[in-house]
Formats: sequence, C-alpha cells, structure tokens
Amino acid sequence: MLGLPRRPVLDEAVLSETYYELSRGLHPDLHETGTPEEQRASLTNTALLNRAYRTLRVARASASFSCTSNTSAASFGGTRLLSLPS
Repeated sequence: MLGLPRRPVLDEAVLSETYYELSRGLHPDLHETGTPEEQRASLTNTALLNRAYRTLRVARASASFSCTSNTSAASFGGTRLLSLPS
C-alpha cells in the first residue's frame, strides 16, 4: 500500500514522509466536489492508507514487522485500492 521496501527494520521517517505524501493526494476534502464514485474511492483509500500506516507504526514499535508480508502497493489486508480518476 505504501510502496515501501520489505525489510526487518523500517525507517520511521521514510514511513511518515510516504504516508503524508500519499494522504495529501487522497484526502476526502480534496475530492468533495468530485463525483460520488470519486468521493467514495477517496474515503476508502484514505481509510486503507490510515490502517496501513497505523499497522506499520505498531509493527515497528513492537519489532514484529515481517519481511514476508503479503501486502503490496496495490492492496492491503486483501482489499484492493479503488482507482481515482485523473
């Protein structure tokens, strides 16, 4: 989801920077004048991004981040990201 490399040690600064960069483009306030589909996609993607960020921060804090995670840049927890129109 965040597009970060899978490593046993995650750089918190890189995690935070990536999270804030992605959240600036996905935030629902930026899509309030969009179509209902765009608004729904923005809300869903923001929720997924927040969940991924919290999960990685907790994993980092507890030193349980796994290099064998099955998440990818396009999905998180089995949920695919919705596309936002350009």
